[in-house]
Amino acid sequence: MKNVGETEKALFAGLKGRKVGETAMNKDSSRSHSIFTIYIETAMDDPISGKQKIKAGKLNLVDLAGSERQSKTNASGVRLDEAKAINVSLSVSSFPVNYQFLGSWQCN
Repeated sequence: MKNVGETEKALFAGLKGRKVGETAMNKDSSRSHSIFTIYIETAMDDPISGKQKIKAGKLNLVDLAGSERQSKTNASGVRLDEAKAINVSLSVSSFPVNYQFLGSWQCN
C-alpha cells in the first residue's frame, strides 16, 4: 500500500470479517481475534553524506476476542462454545508472549 486511502481500505475490509456477539457483560463482545500490522518506511537523501537514509517503523493494532468469566456472561449454546474456544486460544497465545518477555515457557 502506498497511501492512507489504500491502508484504510484494507483496515475496513478486515473489520468486515470481525465477529461480535452479545453477552450479559458486553453488547458488542469481540468473538474473534484480529491483528492489523502497518509497516511504515521512508527514505530521504542525506545532504551531508550523499547517502540515502531509511527510517522504518511497525505498528500492530490488536483486537483480542473478549475473555469474560463464563459464570458472569450467562452464556449458553453457541455463545458458551465460543467463550470456551476464546479462552483456550488466549491461553495458548500467551505462550509465545511469555517466552519473548520472560525468556522461558512459563505460564501463569
